[in-house]
Amino acid sequence: MSIPGIGGAYEGKLNADGTSITGTWTQGGGPLPLNLKLANAETAWTIPPPPAPRKPMAADAPLIFEVATIKPSKPEAQGKGFGVRDNRFSTLNTSLSDLTTFAYGLHARQITGGPAWVETERYDLAAKPEGEGQPNDKQWKIMLQKLLADRFKLTFHRDKKELSVYAIVVGKNGPKPLRAKAIRTAFPACFSGDSGCCLPGTRPWRTSPA
Repeated sequence: MSIPGIGGAYEGKLNADGTSITGTWTQGGGPLPLNLKLANAETAWTIPPPPAPRKPMAADAPLIFEVATIKPSKPEAQGKGFGVRDNRFSTLNTSLSDLTTFAYGLHARQITGGPAWVETERYDLAAKPEGEGQPNDKQWKIMLQKLLADRFKLTFHRDKKELSVYAIVVGKNGPKPLRAKAIRTAFPACFSGDSGCCLPGTRPWRTSPA
């Protein structure tokens, strides 16, 4: 079994009575032993209830980070990511360009004129906001804007620039909508209950009840 998204793979052998698997897990370095055993009603883990939703941060709260650390990412780090857990904000292997596009809601190609290291140097960020409650998306971005100005001395000005874009237009022979049956035939993975869409080059998605 392989999981390309995290670069991991598991290989094991099922025992004769089908109650355990002896195998190894490989991710990055050398293989590690990972043995699995079929759970029963007595040994199965109890799934804890989901935590209660946090109280939203007040609209007039001070939008600054109380504590923030920024350190260079490990040279061998792959990929990048932004995360929020409780009232903690973090990024992994992100450049100043990545942080700026997130903080100001920009596309990477809308940022020009900076030194080369803006895109090449990578950082891990961990921060906790001042005040109580769970910040919303806009509050997180304002706090990050202030942090970038403080730690990176980020300054900028807005200007106009022409960029190439893709446009969906009606063809010369007019619109030709596909019937539902044709779409299901072309993309069967998107119509298999809640298993998710698995088109080439995309990540699976799931739908949730309204």
